[in-house]
Amino acid sequence: MDEDKLLVLAENIGKLKKQVQELTTQAETIKKLEGPQGIPGKEGKQGKQGPPGLQGPQGIPGSQGKEGPAGAEGKAGVDGVSVVDAKVDFDNSLVLKLSDGTEIDAGQFNVGQSGGNVSVIQQYAGPTTTVSATEPASPQIGDIWYDIS
Repeated sequence: MDEDKLLVLAENIGKLKKQVQELTTQAETIKKLEGPQGIPGKEGKQGKQGPPGLQGPQGIPGSQGKEGPAGAEGKAGVDGVSVVDAKVDFDNSLVLKLSDGTEIDAGQFNVGQSGGNVSVIQQYAGPTTTVSATEPASPQIGDIWYDIS
């Protein structure tokens, strides 16, 4: 009788194994099935700030941008002042008359270089005043040249 019970038990275990196998297959099939899209859920809370990342490499320079439109015309500038006349006064002083009517007495001068119609006048260590019919050889910013041609 014990053998009969063992045979029935073995038969039931075989049936259970077969059912378990079928259920496993069905579960795997169900996992593979996709249903319709559900409605969106509520937005979650803002997450914590992550740590700063490493600095990336320098990017390549971009191309030159297009030229912009021309700007509006500027206001007219103030008229400049120029030398309109020069003379060597009776006391060997150079007197310059400017276009705005101002006269400048540059004082007595020592002739530094002379020759022909050229006189280079230098009263102090600073700008040079040249009175000539030809342009100075190497003028500096601030120098004055009076053209007598």
